[in-house]
Amino acid sequence: MGFFAARFVEAESPEDAAKKAIDIVEREVKDLHKPDYPWTVTAEEVTEDSDSFDQKPPGEGFIWYPEETENIPD
Repeated sequence: MGFFAARFVEAESPEDAAKKAIDIVEREVKDLHKPDYPWTVTAEEVTEDSDSFDQKPPGEGFIWYPEETENIPD
């Protein structure tokens, strides 16, 4: 399975924002990790929205989708 997750963070740069968001998501999904099936979390998009940052929650939840991959262990 793959997923999308939006997280709102305050950062000095887009790179720092991506790292902070990835750290948050990795902590949230750490219990789903299987040692024999490694996974990674990446930031696909970083958008600056400084005008309304204080009005947004940090974000929660995931949108899950099936990945087409071969030989995934159960």
